[in-house]
Amino acid sequence: MKDLVGYAVLRLNVRRTLALSQNLCPRVLFTGVPVPYKEFSIAFGDYVEAYEGMDNTSGVRSAACIALCPVGNSTGSWTLLKLDTRT
Repeated sequence: MKDLVGYAVLRLNVRRTLALSQNLCPRVLFTGVPVPYKEFSIAFGDYVEAYEGMDNTSGVRSAACIALCPVGNSTGSWTLLKLDTRT
């Protein structure tokens, strides 16, 4: 539930409000960093396959995950919930 609320607040702060006279969203005014719109390609609760690395075996190299919220860094990383371990 806490991840869903955090995701909703992140998305609300990307919208422009009528209370501001500028044509900028609150997130840009607060951080000074433009919104990376590539983080909108995934939404809360989407099923994703996360790459777990390669160790030259024939085992599985990706894990089934649920997308929770963007981390907010410059690479567009997301916080994921791994379905196998629920972490």
